[in-house]
Amino acid sequence: MSQTEEDIIVLNVSTDTSGKTVVVKEQSAQNVIIVSPEAASIPAGPQGPQGPQGPPGDDGKSAYEVYRDSVPGNNLVLTEEQWLDSLQGPQGEPGEAGTPGAQGPQGEPGEDGADGADGTSVNIVGNYTDSNGNAPSFNGVNSGDGYLNNFDGHLWVWSGSSWTDVGEIRGPQGDEGALGLSAYQVWLGENNNGTEQDFLDSLVGAQGPQGLQGVPGNDGESETLSSAINVFLPNGGNFGKFSNVSGSNQISVGNGTKTAIDIIREAMVELGDIDQVSLTTTTTVGFSTTPIVNQSITLNASVGNTNNSAPTPSTVTFDFYKKVGSTSSYPATPFYTSSGNAGATATSSATSTIDFAFASETPTNEWIYFKVVATDSQNSSSSNAEVSFTPQYTAPRIKFSVNSTSNSISLKRPTNASGSGENDNSRTRFNGETEVTFSVQVPTTGVALDRARVSYSSGGSYSLVANGNVDLSPPNYPLTSYSNGYYTASISVPHDAGFVEIGNTNNYMVRVWDDQRPYVSDTSPYCDQEIKGYQVEKIPVKMILSTTALDETDSTASWQNLFDGTTTGNPVRINEELTVTGDFANANTDELFASFTVPSNQTIGEYIYFFVPSYYFSTASGVGTQTITGTSNPNIDLYHNYNGNPQPPFGGTSQVIQVPGQPVTDYTLYKTNIYLETQFGNSSNTTPYMAFRILDSLGSTALRDTKILIRNNE
Repeated sequence: MSQTEEDIIVLNVSTDTSGKTVVVKEQSAQNVIIVSPEAASIPAGPQGPQGPQGPPGDDGKSAYEVYRDSVPGNNLVLTEEQWLDSLQGPQGEPGEAGTPGAQGPQGEPGEDGADGADGTSVNIVGNYTDSNGNAPSFNGVNSGDGYLNNFDGHLWVWSGSSWTDVGEIRGPQGDEGALGLSAYQVWLGENNNGTEQDFLDSLVGAQGPQGLQGVPGNDGESETLSSAINVFLPNGGNFGKFSNVSGSNQISVGNGTKTAIDIIREAMVELGDIDQVSLTTTTTVGFSTTPIVNQSITLNASVGNTNNSAPTPSTVTFDFYKKVGSTSSYPATPFYTSSGNAGATATSSATSTIDFAFASETPTNEWIYFKVVATDSQNSSSSNAEVSFTPQYTAPRIKFSVNSTSNSISLKRPTNASGSGENDNSRTRFNGETEVTFSVQVPTTGVALDRARVSYSSGGSYSLVANGNVDLSPPNYPLTSYSNGYYTASISVPHDAGFVEIGNTNNYMVRVWDDQRPYVSDTSPYCDQEIKGYQVEKIPVKMILSTTALDETDSTASWQNLFDGTTTGNPVRINEELTVTGDFANANTDELFASFTVPSNQTIGEYIYFFVPSYYFSTASGVGTQTITGTSNPNIDLYHNYNGNPQPPFGGTSQVIQVPGQPVTDYTLYKTNIYLETQFGNSSNTTPYMAFRILDSLGSTALRDTKILIRNNE
């Protein structure tokens, strides 16, 4: 093989120790030609002029790139960081300095060998890792493709039908090479200047472009335990706050919703249960005849946060629920939830709406209930509270008077009977005037009153009295709030039943209607009704002290004047009870039991008169009167200086009543069946009386303040 000029690149020409000129080939040349010794006889020419500045050469490779490109097939290439770490070898032992040897002559090149036969082509296309040394399992492989097993260094080649292990293509471990230059030293050898840090800084390339978004990874396993866990403890042992008292040597902790850390934290920290939550609203709803549509309300919840001072303070979650109807259930899902409420007292508010049609007086299917559940964020303890809107109709009530709790009416006498013994419920004969008074209590203020009607009955059906239809609709009788509720002012309806007789039943009935139960007729459903009556069972019995001397010959008018007191200043009146049957029956013998006290201003010369209704001494047939005269009369007792006993002995002196003209007598019967007008009677409505008096006028004042008893003694 001949040499050409193209085969020779002269890098440097120098003279060796023998004076010969040596031409050294560039590393990339195919051949090296050493000029023969004869060339040394060629004299050197003169120094040529300075050549022009050549163009800048290409940037050289970094030390790491030089290393990377030196590894065949880029196999088993170290990363840049690994390569940098490998550059610094261990410190070797210092060697002895050797004597430099002389440079030997360059040997002659040998002849080229004969061309060998073409070998089988192998294309290493990739690598894989299999710790068991198995063949690769790639698809779509071409014949001659090879894959290197990174685990053992074996190369597997595809023949077109099967894989062949051609063996390990890495050579045996070579001898340890001489300590090479560090990358920093190589860098300096390339005419770079700077410190080792400057070298390291030069290895950092420019910022690369942003890489593509990676594929999201699979979800990791949940830290929440799927169920409670068992902690094995001896009976009586403790795991933090958890104690085993069951004797089973284990306890179950957690509830399947906590992590292990949650369970440990719960065991180590004694958390308290949440306080009782409160739920309030300022909205009130009463029954009304006007429907409520979409009325807004605000609910306010508050609870003491027991675990606010724990190492990890708890927060409180409020769940608000709503249901409609007394028999319904709360839904599973709250209509509003407020979470993360912190502080010693956690609070929250929710708004909602309410609707009421008031379709019935007790609309239980419309009633609205609200509930709040407060839950501790750490131990899930909870408490709940409820408010409800349950309006229902409560009918007005008739009350005895304003702010009274008595369900009744008052029957007052405009004029009281003179003397003692009468009251509103036990009247004197002919006293038929009555003031019917009452008030109406209204529990349901959303329903206006309509009217009241006052009726009277003397034993038969009821009839509306004059002025008995009372319009109660607003604003006639406005309601006023009292301690016992809302009341109207006192309502008064006067009525005169006329000359009521002994034994009559006199009843009054009051009914009330409102807008929920309005009045259409007396048979319309009413809100309330009260009936009350009085008895007529009294009749006047009188003692009169007068200087006027009357006898049986005097006129009825004279006796009437004496009875009325126009001729005396000392009348004593007693309204004694009298039944409709008089005292015919033995059971009525004590009906007349009248005790009189002689006035302290009694004067000398006065006569003592008694007027006793003839009814007390009526005959068994009811016609005429019994006699009350004579010694030891079985029909009457008359005692001076009565001692006040309700039963004999009555003390004092028993007196005898005689007809006029009889000798030795204290009291004389002067007139019987005198028809006199009493306080509430008139000339057409009189009462029969028997009149008797002391025979002589009083000659002293010894009877002052003494008692005199008159009774029937059948």
